[in-house]
Amino acid sequence: MRDRTRSYMVRSGVGLLLVVAASASWVQVEKPAPWAVGGNEPDWVTSNEHRFDELKKSLPPSGVVGYLSDLDLGGNDGSAAWYTAEYSLVPLRLSPECDCESVIGNFTDSSVAPALAKSRGLGIVRDFGRGVVLLRRSGK
Repeated sequence: MRDRTRSYMVRSGVGLLLVVAASASWVQVEKPAPWAVGGNEPDWVTSNEHRFDELKKSLPPSGVVGYLSDLDLGGNDGSAAWYTAEYSLVPLRLSPECDCESVIGNFTDSSVAPALAKSRGLGIVRDFGRGVVLLRRSGK
């Protein structure tokens, strides 16, 4: 009798756990992702990835390119921008410290790009819009 009661309690507990898990999953399915821009639009990572589509065509297929941004790489926004840019441009590697000929500008405000580029000895090759700029070392 004691084993029968224990078995019933175990089955009831597992059943209750499954019901709670299923209902929690259903609630998550009904909610849009917090970063979703709207109905059928992609998540922010995919949207950000598409910002770099045209730039990719102007870069070497692999290697290291420089990285310049108006965001602090040590902050949350700056590191998020860095990681999504790096993810979007694989197999290229990005380096904020390199003396590379090609440098990617990833800006929240494109109007700061010319001054920031010039202060680093860079010239603007092409502005792709939405804060994405291709830069080159001056004199190279």
